[in-house]
Amino acid sequence: ELTDKLQIITNRINGLQSLLGQDDKYDYDYDDEEDTSSSDTYGLGDTFTFDDIEYTLGTTISYGVVENMFSDVDGKDAIKVPVTVKNVGDESTSVSTLWMKLYGPSGNELANVEYYFDDSIAYAGSLLPGATKDTYIYLLYESDGTYTMEFDDWTDKLTVKFDVTK
Repeated sequence: ELTDKLQIITNRINGLQSLLGQDDKYDYDYDDEEDTSSSDTYGLGDTFTFDDIEYTLGTTISYGVVENMFSDVDGKDAIKVPVTVKNVGDESTSVSTLWMKLYGPSGNELANVEYYFDDSIAYAGSLLPGATKDTYIYLLYESDGTYTMEFDDWTDKLTVKFDVTK
C-alpha cells in the first residue's frame, strides 16, 4: 500500500519533469523499501493504542435508535459499542473519529450516526495525559453479520471486527 502510493508520486514527478522538458527521470526501487506501517486486527474486549489514545472495547454491545426527524436514518437502529479511551501521550489530545471508518456486513461504509448520540465518542473531547473517559462508538445497524471498524492514518492501520446477531 505504501509502495503503491510512493510509485504514484514518482510517476507524477516524472510526468511533471517531462512537461518541463527535463530528461532526468527519478527512479527508486520500491521493492526494497521496508513497510514500516502496522496493520493489526482486534475484537470486542481488546485494548489497542492509536494516535496516543488507548482504546479498550467492551464485550457487550447494546442498541440505540437514531432520533432526528431531519435525518435519512431517523428511527433506524444503531449498535452501541462501549469503549474506554485513555490519553497515553505526553500532551493533551483530542479523541477524534477523523481516522475511523465503519463498515457493515455488506462491506459498505456505514452512514455516520455518531453525532446523534450525546454519549458518543464524537463528543469525548480532549484529554490530558493519563486521563480516561468512558464513551461509546455507534454504528448504524445494517443486518446481522460481521461489522468492521478501521482506524487508518496512513502510517498505522488497526481493524476491529465483531459479529452482531440481533
